[in-house]
Amino acid sequence: MARATLVARMNRKFWKVFGTVAALVVVLGLLFVVAFIFNPFEGSLADIRELVPRQSDYFVRKTDLREDFAEFPEPLFWSDFASSTAWRDLRNGPAYAGIQRDAKIEEAILGLRQVSDQIKQASGGFSSLLTDVVGSELVLAGKFGKTPADRGAFCAYLRTSWKVRFAWGLLEWDSVRQKLATQGVPIERREDGTFAIRSGTPDQILVARFLDCLLVSNSEEFLEESIQYAKGFAETESFRGTYQYRDGIEAPLREWEAEVGIAANAVEFYLRPDQLFARTTWDDGWPDPRHPDDMNQRVLATFLSLSGWTFLTGSAIFEGGAGFGNPDSLTLLSRIELNSNMHSPFQREFFRAEAQDRSEWLQPFLTMVPERACAAAAMRMPACDFLQEMYQAVAPDLRRELDQLISRTGKFQSVSNLIDSLRTALQSRTGFVFHQKRSLGDHPDGRPIESFEPTPAPHVAWVFWIDPRNRTPLEELYKYLSDYREILGFTAAYDLPILGAGGGDAAREFINPNIPGTGEIAILLYGNFFVVSNSGPLVRDMALARLKGTNVLALPDYEVFDREIASQLNGFVYLQGERLAEVAQDYLDSLDSGESMPDPEWAMGVRPSIERETLRREFPSSRAVGSLRRDERERFDQMVASELAKRWAAEKDRYVAADRQSYRQVQALTRLFSSAFLQVELESQFMDLKSRVLFRFR
Repeated sequence: MARATLVARMNRKFWKVFGTVAALVVVLGLLFVVAFIFNPFEGSLADIRELVPRQSDYFVRKTDLREDFAEFPEPLFWSDFASSTAWRDLRNGPAYAGIQRDAKIEEAILGLRQVSDQIKQASGGFSSLLTDVVGSELVLAGKFGKTPADRGAFCAYLRTSWKVRFAWGLLEWDSVRQKLATQGVPIERREDGTFAIRSGTPDQILVARFLDCLLVSNSEEFLEESIQYAKGFAETESFRGTYQYRDGIEAPLREWEAEVGIAANAVEFYLRPDQLFARTTWDDGWPDPRHPDDMNQRVLATFLSLSGWTFLTGSAIFEGGAGFGNPDSLTLLSRIELNSNMHSPFQREFFRAEAQDRSEWLQPFLTMVPERACAAAAMRMPACDFLQEMYQAVAPDLRRELDQLISRTGKFQSVSNLIDSLRTALQSRTGFVFHQKRSLGDHPDGRPIESFEPTPAPHVAWVFWIDPRNRTPLEELYKYLSDYREILGFTAAYDLPILGAGGGDAAREFINPNIPGTGEIAILLYGNFFVVSNSGPLVRDMALARLKGTNVLALPDYEVFDREIASQLNGFVYLQGERLAEVAQDYLDSLDSGESMPDPEWAMGVRPSIERETLRREFPSSRAVGSLRRDERERFDQMVASELAKRWAAEKDRYVAADRQSYRQVQALTRLFSSAFLQVELESQFMDLKSRVLFRFR
């Protein structure tokens, strides 16, 4: 009994001594770490954004990156995306090849994967690039170079774990740096306490640490400025305190979170487009208001002038199924700040338009957009001013020809004069509907309408809102087109049977085989809407969509968007991915068939010579096309179209290969999403955009 008691006392004494020694070792070890490596109690930086210099040209921020990756650098969605047909087509397309050539994306990803593997191997799996270096918070900011060859200055700000801070402390030891140098990682400790990692070229990467923030930069000046912000010695507020960040990034994010009720998983971004464009050729001449061949550029230049973009701010928010129970999606909130002094007269009026309750103007328009429409858009803007700008974008030769036709009627001097006559009848709103050609079906009576220039382009309708106080000019226009159809070049006209049309409503088709794609123009007076289209079947389907409720408002995807669209806005765009993919397929089928339209650029190059030869051979008494009689002009156009088609059949294979790749690429992009919307809110100096894309990789 006494022996057992003695043993127990000795055990207690041993464990007491052992505990004391162990505690002493821990304390001494901790003191050693604090004194010679790093202080684990030094705290964390309150806000990394406060280190970003105010005059940065770009800024990107993402938090909680570890939640977005399964195995760095492969994001969670990658397996589904990589197995889709869309990704395979994109990867084989010219756009990806160009990006890969210039940016070396795959090499950069491989480099990140190798760095991640090296960190794991060196630490025995104890540390990782994602978890310990970039996982908590990453900010990238910088300034563009003074010339295109100058790569400029950048700095990455990383909120790191204690493991990285411990490793930083070890780098203070000469023996550690010498060992790394023998392994091919030359690191130099500078007098200011930063480290320089040299890559064997004049370039170097500078690394500094402030509490738990690791700063990695290629510029001494930019890094020093960031450190001054960290120490509180800077004379100005950081980028975090600018109105661009507060109003363009932070405020919209907080508003979105309040509406949705979840924290945003967002990438914040900021860019100075004026500085970027001044140092690159990306925007040179685009969009060109005087482009000789591309009318789309001439029209786009009416609204868009990149030289007036000063700041771009916003957030890209990634949503999983947990948010709304919807498919994975991406929401984009952005603001473009504009230099209003650079606006054209039309742009000044365009950006001055006030937002209006969507129930008063947008909703009624959407009731006329058929379910199978591939796209629809609506914008509050002066309708007649827009029409005038569109008309000025038409090629000069065609404008002169149209003005001559109009003047022959004796009622209007020109197309511009006709447009001006409608000013009191149209409200400041314009809509567009695009629909795949073959999914519209035929005319109700089976009547074929042919065009000398068939095209796979979708059918389009322009929609105008009628001012109820003055409907008369539009009724007169309807009668004018009917009364003077022969002078205007139409060979026939047909009334369209529209279910429910009555009480002054009317729909009619005007036929001219020279109209590209459809060979017709259709007009519709329907309630408070005036519709002009290149397709009678589309006009019919728009009326039926409104009458029967078979419109986009009934689509499940639109119901998802409906609760997110602002109550007041200036513009709206709606896209359906599968329908757009079908349009791209129409273009591909057209290229593969023997009936595809000639390449526009090719046709513009050879058409003048064909016209001269045809005029000289078949109409020797006429010196110019404009001097031909109406019957002669029709025969002349048929001959030119026939010769164009014959030459194109012989030469098209040389031209369509690049087009085929482009259409496949467009089709691949449209197969990445089921639908998307974009809303636009305008002020004289700002353009606020909100968009959401519902992904569906296929």
